[in-house]
Amino acid sequence: MTTDPYSHSRRVAMYRRLALAMALALVAVVVFWSDTKSLFTKQLTSITADDTGVHIVGSLIRGTDDKGRPYTLRAETMVQSQPDANDPAQHITMQQPRLQLAAHRGNLRATGDSGVLEQAKDIATLRDNGHIIDDDGNDIAAPLIIFNTKSGDLEAQGPVKATGPSGTIDAAHLIWQAESDKQIFTDALMTLRPKGAQ
Repeated sequence: MTTDPYSHSRRVAMYRRLALAMALALVAVVVFWSDTKSLFTKQLTSITADDTGVHIVGSLIRGTDDKGRPYTLRAETMVQSQPDANDPAQHITMQQPRLQLAAHRGNLRATGDSGVLEQAKDIATLRDNGHIIDDDGNDIAAPLIIFNTKSGDLEAQGPVKATGPSGTIDAAHLIWQAESDKQIFTDALMTLRPKGAQ
C-alpha cells in the first residue's frame, strides 16, 4: 500500500498551524495571567491598616438614596477610622473626593480637596475648594458642600458663587433638593449676562 505524499504534507502543515495556534494561545494566557496577577497584587497592597484606621487608595463607593437614585463617591485615598469612646460610629476621611449623582436634567458632580463620610448620619461632607458642576455648564463654588446620602439633597455653605451661561449668583447658602430639582439660594445677589454675551 502506497501513501499519498501530498496527504502527508497536508497533515504536517495542519499540525504546524495547530502547534503555532497553541503556542500563541499559551503566550496570551501567560500575558493575561501576569497582568491580572500584578493588578490583583496592586489592589491588595493598596489597603493598609495602622493605629489611625484602614487606608484605601483609589477608593470607590456606590450607593442609592431612599428614592433609588444612584450616586458614586470616589477619592484618591480614604481612611476609615477605628471606633473609640469619642467616635463610636466610624467615619471615613477622604482626600480629593469626587461625588457624582443623577439629577432631573443630567448628572451633577461635586468635588473638594478633602472630605468626611459619616455613614451613621448619612452625610458626606466635601470641603476646601468645593465645586458643584452640572451638565448645563453651571459651576457652584463653596468652601463646604454637604451631600445627604439618604435624601439625595446637596447643600453648599457660603460664601456661595454660582457661575453659568446666564450670569452669576452670590449667596450665603444653597440647598439643592433632589426630589424637586429645586435650587434655593439664601441672601442671593444675581447678575445676568447681556443676551449677546450668553
